[in-house]
Amino acid sequence: QAFHIESPPIEVPFGQLGGTSLNAILALTLIRQQICTNIDILLLFSNPSIRQLAQAIEPLLIVNESQDTIITSKQDDETHILSLPSPLIESVGIILLICQWVLPIMIIINQCQPFLFFILPIFHLMLYVICSRLFSFKNNKPDNIFSWNYYRWWFLDRLWNNNRFWLQHIIGTPLYNNYLRLCGADVSLDAHIYSTTMDAPWLLDIDDGSWIADQTVFNCLHFNNDNNTFQLYPIRIASNCSIGTRTILYDGVNIENNVIVQPMSSVNGFVASQTIIDGDDDKSSSTNTLMTYNNRSLSIWHKIFQVIALCLLICVHSILLIIIYKVYSVVQVPLPINIALCWTLWSILGCFISVLLLKFIVGSCTAGETYQVASWSYLHKLWLRQLIVSSFHHAWLLLNSYDHIYPIVLRWLGAHIEDNVKIGEIHTFLSYPTNLLHFERGVTTFGSV
Repeated sequence: QAFHIESPPIEVPFGQLGGTSLNAILALTLIRQQICTNIDILLLFSNPSIRQLAQAIEPLLIVNESQDTIITSKQDDETHILSLPSPLIESVGIILLICQWVLPIMIIINQCQPFLFFILPIFHLMLYVICSRLFSFKNNKPDNIFSWNYYRWWFLDRLWNNNRFWLQHIIGTPLYNNYLRLCGADVSLDAHIYSTTMDAPWLLDIDDGSWIADQTVFNCLHFNNDNNTFQLYPIRIASNCSIGTRTILYDGVNIENNVIVQPMSSVNGFVASQTIIDGDDDKSSSTNTLMTYNNRSLSIWHKIFQVIALCLLICVHSILLIIIYKVYSVVQVPLPINIALCWTLWSILGCFISVLLLKFIVGSCTAGETYQVASWSYLHKLWLRQLIVSSFHHAWLLLNSYDHIYPIVLRWLGAHIEDNVKIGEIHTFLSYPTNLLHFERGVTTFGSV
């Protein structure tokens, strides 16, 4: 290549091939770039033929490979040491998470004031706000796994998951949007957010009129398996977008205006405006489709209705807690048995009350009927239903999967269910109008359907 000869003889010296000092320097440069870096001009002149030069370079290549192997092994050892988890930090974090739940409950029980239980969710939610202000970070740079920054995210993520039961009561309301803003998110008060599955709430940016369906996953954490590092990416959703249920947003998302994401899709990166994403495919949307985004903002009366519904539901839980506390204080049995008895009683009463509320307060829906997002019908028939079901979700855990009571309850709520139907979980079917369900003979549904 340096001497511009396609097939040079390997025994002939370079000088006999018509080479000059410039050709030698060019050959030396190419050898350093492509074959061996630690070669000098003396080695080239002392081995003037191709065969001699190859025999002289070969030992140098073996030495370089051994040195590279040693350096690589040292780097792997250092990376392995850096990527080891810290049992001490994790143990302290777990103890703090347990204390966050147990200590307030113990204080309330010792004070013999059951009404203090209503301070419990406020304490838990505000504790996360304080911790997120102290530990959250927006530095979008790679960092080693199990580093201090990683454990900051790790603790906040576990703390958020502990509070998801309380957050289920305020999703779809301005209260939830305000809470996300307290946690550092840039969320519009007119956005409709029905998901609590997120690992870094402070990195969310959601504009006016966007709809985020339930069980949407906001995955800001990205783990790089090649070098054991992680990054936190922001997620931005512009105005008037619709994100379908069980959609996964990951590895940095920037969605522009008027985008429709169909249920169970996965989205990452940039999404142009007026796009429909169905699974992994995307296409431009039509003008007729975008016209359905008008008037998504709730009026002040709608918001007052949501607050009143929350207050009434709190009153229902208050009566339940008073009854359970009376039983707890009257029954003279060992503490573990007393706790199990109170839990069983609360679960039975909770299931009974939730079914009554769904039957006589929420009622049924007409097949094919359209509900505007900002309407009384939607708030009454869908939002209130999901609020009741999520509030009493843990009460239904008393029953086993495929319990024979599930079809009976759904039939009483208006569902058409034939014989030999087995239902894994009833929570999903209660969350949507049960009178629209039609199960024929022998149907079996598994969990998370």
